[in-house]
Amino acid sequence: MNMGWPSYLTVYKLFTDWGSLIGGVFALIAGAVAYIAGTLQAKATRQAAQMQVEAMRRSEEREVDALRKSLATEMRQLVGRSLGAHTSLRNLATKTNGPITARMVDSSSRVPAAVIYPGSAPKIGLLDGSDAMDVVIVYNTIEIAREGAAEILRSRTPDDITPLNVAAVASAFLEACKYARGVLPKLKTGVALHDDKDRGLIAMIDEAASAWEVTMKSWPKS
Repeated sequence: MNMGWPSYLTVYKLFTDWGSLIGGVFALIAGAVAYIAGTLQAKATRQAAQMQVEAMRRSEEREVDALRKSLATEMRQLVGRSLGAHTSLRNLATKTNGPITARMVDSSSRVPAAVIYPGSAPKIGLLDGSDAMDVVIVYNTIEIAREGAAEILRSRTPDDITPLNVAAVASAFLEACKYARGVLPKLKTGVALHDDKDRGLIAMIDEAASAWEVTMKSWPKS
């Protein structure tokens, strides 16, 4: 005579145990799936962030490259004009046939104001190494020379400008050109037609510097 649990209870317990086991397996699988999904999502988020950072870096590099080329082009134009102004002012300061007038100085010192540099000033610091400082020095020296010429035009004796004042402005323009000799080879426009002319421009600056040194040695002592 069987005195144990009824057979239907044994079957019920078996199903209950199996149900618990299956539920546990499902829970484990769900947890694993959630973990994998979270890992994949985190990886995707990191990849998206990295892609965004890389895109921003490339965008900044393109911006800096465009800035460099724009400044390089403008600087070459201004340095060339400054060298021409120096030569004209040097000839004016050393002339002996009559007085120097403000109109003569104006005609000899027409160097246009920079356009790209003032508009890009907040971004100049993005240039590599000492390039930013070099660019600032060249542009500021040219501007000092331009202001010197403008000051002469406001002279109280516009029909009798002293050669010494004209020579001072000529010297300022030359100083900008001399400093630019070391900047132009580093600051390329990316256009061979312009960059290939650097050697000739630098040679002209060297020649002007030598001629100015001779002029200063023979300048009348006051």
